[in-house]
Amino acid sequence: MELQYLGWNILTLGFIGTLVLTILEGYGSWVQSRAIWLNRSGQSVSITVFTFLLFEFIVTFTYGVSINSIALIFNGLLVVMQIPIVLGLWKFKGFNKKEKALSLALCLVCIVMIFSSAKDWFFLLFSLGSIAFFLPQPWEIWKNKDSGVVEIKMIAAYFISALFWTLYAYAIHDWVLEIVCPSYLILLVLAGSLWYKYRQPL
Repeated sequence: MELQYLGWNILTLGFIGTLVLTILEGYGSWVQSRAIWLNRSGQSVSITVFTFLLFEFIVTFTYGVSINSIALIFNGLLVVMQIPIVLGLWKFKGFNKKEKALSLALCLVCIVMIFSSAKDWFFLLFSLGSIAFFLPQPWEIWKNKDSGVVEIKMIAAYFISALFWTLYAYAIHDWVLEIVCPSYLILLVLAGSLWYKYRQPL
């Protein structure tokens, strides 16, 4: 759809912004992964958040294919960047029974979605779920009163990306994205604010 309406308009601006910022998100994820592996620690990094993100990118890719959206397909490819983060958390922090059960459940939902005709509803449910599952990240920082190895570069990259996704959502009038994107902005502001408050001294 982006190529169909290519030109000087909000859709094209949002589209280009999402592509560029998806690359920044990938960089932010790489920085987070590097911090986990170099420090051999998952302190203050939420397993729930990053496990959910892993499967959300699979869902995003699937939904993008179903509506012919290059932006969503490209964003879904970030699943590749989430794998080393989740593996690092598995190795250095460990998954409890609930986290293992969650991973299995999310995997099954992704498989069902691929063969379902109601991909928009699956995408909505996953997106709303991702908002709920992101809540533990600011909560962990607040609970520990410590930013730990949480990378502000990653939070900043996701925040800027969410701004462009909000623009893109309203440009293509996708009702799912119009609900999800502004909600992400609020949570990312909260996470960034808590990181700043409890950041480690230089």
